Amino acid sequence: MKNIIHLLIAVMAVLQVNGQEKFTLSYKMEKGKTYRYESTYTFDASQEMMGNEMKVTGDTRSILRFEAEELKENGNMVVVTSTEESVTHTSMMGRDTTIRRNDIKDRARIEMDPAGNIISETEVDSAAKKVSFMPGESSFINLPSHAVSIGEKWTKTTVDTVKTEGNEIITTITTDSELIGKEEKNGRQCLRVAYKNVYEITGKVNQMGMEMFMEGEGEGTGTFWFDPAQGVYVADESVISQDITLAITGQTQMTIPSSQVINVKTKLIEQP
Repeated sequence: MKNIIHLLIAVMAVLQVNGQEKFTLSYKMEKGKTYRYESTYTFDASQEMMGNEMKVTGDTRSILRFEAEELKENGNMVVVTSTEESVTHTSMMGRDTTIRRNDIKDRARIEMDPAGNIISETEVDSAAKKVSFMPGESSFINLPSHAVSIGEKWTKTTVDTVKTEGNEIITTITTDSELIGKEEKNGRQCLRVAYKNVYEITGKVNQMGMEMFMEGEGEGTGTFWFDPAQGVYVADESVISQDITLAITGQTQMTIPSSQVINVKTKLIEQP
């Protein structure tokens, strides 16, 4: 009987130690190395205007490139981001369209901290724009700023502002994350994190001379995998749903509701 009790105490002690194990998730990009990712997403969208509903389906595949240019003493990294290639296919009103882009001049130089927060960003090319892993997000996936244990949760809010040719879209994203455990992904020993995003979208858009005001909301659920030993983001899989309304003011007043569902997958394809 005493042996059984001692065994139970030993097992409980082991479980307690494992439960207290902490993991640090932080980016550790190495100077001079290039990290390439394949990002694909499919979308199903619908829009209603003047009593008519228009549906659009499609998919996009992009190769994203991140060149680690400098590693600072405080751990921050200076990275040049760009899109190597992009192919978008859409189907609308019985017509299929495919757009291929290879020579994309969109390089930007960013400084980010080990948790993935963007400290600064400057254009390298005149046509530069923010590179994102997921629609509505323009930064690397944010990591917890402290060590976490399996089952631990954390919340973070980010604000993303995109300005292009008179358009301005502001997306506020509140992310609830939880460290699920250890798991192998794409040949790497990773930590698996489940998350839920809640989006609030506002802004204004100019199309065909008309100024439209935008507001909307959405949510996304997904999982990402991170290699803590190498400090490398390995993969992400998520589903995003959004409902957005455009309001036209002036002589012609109209509201245009739209909704979309997006399935996103991103993976590291060049492993330094």
